Amino acid sequence: MAEPRRATELPAAQFPAQELSAGADITAHSWAAYTSLTASFASDIRDNGWRFRMGGGYGRYSYSSRQWNGVAAVTTPYDGTITFADVLAGYQHRSGPLTVKVFAGAAAQNQSVTPFDIESPVLGWNWGAKGALETWLDIGDRAYLQIDIAYATPNDSYSGRLRLGHTVMPMLSAGLEAGVAGDAAYDAGRIGAFVRYETGLGEMSFSAGAAGDRSEISGVYGTLNALYRF
Repeated sequence: MAEPRRATELPAAQFPAQELSAGADITAHSWAAYTSLTASFASDIRDNGWRFRMGGGYGRYSYSSRQWNGVAAVTTPYDGTITFADVLAGYQHRSGPLTVKVFAGAAAQNQSVTPFDIESPVLGWNWGAKGALETWLDIGDRAYLQIDIAYATPNDSYSGRLRLGHTVMPMLSAGLEAGVAGDAAYDAGRIGAFVRYETGLGEMSFSAGAAGDRSEISGVYGTLNALYRF
């Protein structure tokens, strides 16, 4: 007697549960490279739920400062390095056209300057807390608004970025952006334009524009970011 046919076994549904991102930022007097990994707790990374993120990066910068050497005020050039890392937990909530991500956790930062800058308040290792808010709002079928802000107690570090984009092709969008960043010793701002390409597996964006800081150092900036879901 022939055995009854078994029902075809269907593979378990597959969905991306992690996001790996990497990027680089360059200005007239600095550059930085960074990466992060965000993971959900066995759920689709695009759906509502808890998240875990760890990331870090490295950069170099230069600046000049006028200091009194006991005889006269002289301008001294400095070259600095920065290493940073954070470990964060958070939650993502999507409601209609709005997506909100909230993260909080620990952060560490190390800066060094050559020659040693006795007036710098940010040198050496600093540890503390960090919080981040990331929002995305779809405006109709073809436009969106993105606002990301973050603050960390090590050196009172902060950053913020606003993007207003418009879809020009099914997977391609472009728009304007503005941003600020700084710490206890530095404040900077920028304004420019960006191009973003998105697929089901992730996205890539490039932006460029004008940048300046409180030391009146101005010039251009460029940023490249990539994200992969798996």
